[in-house]
Amino acid sequence: MKNPFVHFLELLGVKHTKRYSNRVYNEHPYKNSLYSFSSLLSEYSVENVTVQLLDEDKDIKKLEVPVIVSCGSEIGIISKIENDSITLTALNNINVKISIDQFNELWDGITLFAEAGSKSIEPHYQKHKLSDLFNSTQKYILLLFSISLILSTVWTKELYLNSIIMLLLVINLAGVFVSYLLILKHYKIQSNYADKICSLIQKGDCNDVLDSSASKLFGLIGWSEVGMSYFVSNCIILLFNPELLPLLAVVNVCTLPYSFWSVWYQKYRVNSWCTLCLIVQGLLWLIFIVNMVFGYFNPTQDSLVVQSLVILSCIYIIPFIIVNQLLSLIIKKNKMENITQEFNSLKANDDVIKAILSKQSYVEVDKSSSQILFGNKDAEILITILTNPHCTPCARMHSKISDFLSDKNSKFCIQYIFSSFGEEFDMSSKFMIAIYLNNPIDEACEIYHEWFTFGRINSFSFFQKYKVTFDEYCINEFNKHNEWRKNSKLSATPTVLINGYKLPKHYNIEDIRFFTTIDF
Repeated sequence: MKNPFVHFLELLGVKHTKRYSNRVYNEHPYKNSLYSFSSLLSEYSVENVTVQLLDEDKDIKKLEVPVIVSCGSEIGIISKIENDSITLTALNNINVKISIDQFNELWDGITLFAEAGSKSIEPHYQKHKLSDLFNSTQKYILLLFSISLILSTVWTKELYLNSIIMLLLVINLAGVFVSYLLILKHYKIQSNYADKICSLIQKGDCNDVLDSSASKLFGLIGWSEVGMSYFVSNCIILLFNPELLPLLAVVNVCTLPYSFWSVWYQKYRVNSWCTLCLIVQGLLWLIFIVNMVFGYFNPTQDSLVVQSLVILSCIYIIPFIIVNQLLSLIIKKNKMENITQEFNSLKANDDVIKAILSKQSYVEVDKSSSQILFGNKDAEILITILTNPHCTPCARMHSKISDFLSDKNSKFCIQYIFSSFGEEFDMSSKFMIAIYLNNPIDEACEIYHEWFTFGRINSFSFFQKYKVTFDEYCINEFNKHNEWRKNSKLSATPTVLINGYKLPKHYNIEDIRFFTTIDF
């Protein structure tokens, strides 16, 4: 199933990576809400606004697509507006084309408008793109080596001279591919190929069949997993143990009753057809026909020896276990995303954060404690960070803070208070203060980012590049930082305070972005 946030980014033409965009949306505490779209779009530097249109202003034809609309408790993405109809994508990835009159009856006027600009892009896009490229390359290399292994085996064993084995191999490879698509559909993993094949039958819906109680053997093992491991095992036999073909034919006959039951269940119990399932049944019968026509269904005494039966059992059992274990990892990953989203939702609850923060140690701090302020200086939430210019964890913290500062509509005021390892490093703190006091805030942000990225490693060269004067104004500010640090009795860096309260153990600085106010 395509992620609705990714779909909206595609419609807007915003550069993004599917894996990262999928994850941030699926783990958002307010997933499937207009707020989740709005907050994430802001992180991607996409200008957006949510408005409530009055009845006299609700003219759908005047809207520029794409837009996100609210229809009662549901929201959807409008991607196309025609003369008398619209194309709407619901969050469950179902595309519907309805008349404008029908839509107006459902639409409550709440609409999210978004416009991508030249700076609209996924945070750390190049890094994520490189990671995705690396993962994709691994998959293609695995596919390439698999194809190479098949072709080299066919060539070295001269299997290409046996047209029947080659025909069976092609049929079983097709079975592997179709079973793979079935697995993707079963576990709600987006696949354009699977969606297109499933839509071939007008009255068919693979999801209806795959979501039914009978889609799993004993309620534990998906039939799609069984099918894939079966076809993989057949390919192994054809490539490496063709002498076991008579036994393969026997196993194939044992699978045929399942095809009768599958068709009966789809027609009379689910009342819907799964195109991919029907293709699998067709492939099972095609294998049977080939075996019967060319006489492979003729097990001899030699093929029934214990050694042959043991090898056959291993060939069918081992791939099944491997497929089952790999899918278990995928299922756990999906469950972890859901658990993370639920945990984030709990952490983002106003009552929860207030209760937890109130139990943290409190330090007296306000915007006068340090003039080093970024973000929205009028914000109600003050994030104070005791930081050390030469501290590696502080550099990582600054990288996270940079994401906050990229939001032009920031709801936070971020305050830096500088500390040092010792007096010999005080110059670095004075330097950072002087940079802020003597430069426009945007330039100061860039210099801070440069410092925490690599400048702190060779501070002398950095001081030479950005020469500053430690005037009285700078020294007074530096002394104020030292005084606050002594009074607060804090020494560990980085230390994060939210309106004076220490950031709780189970919260990250990124979690604070979901709050607008924290009142006590």
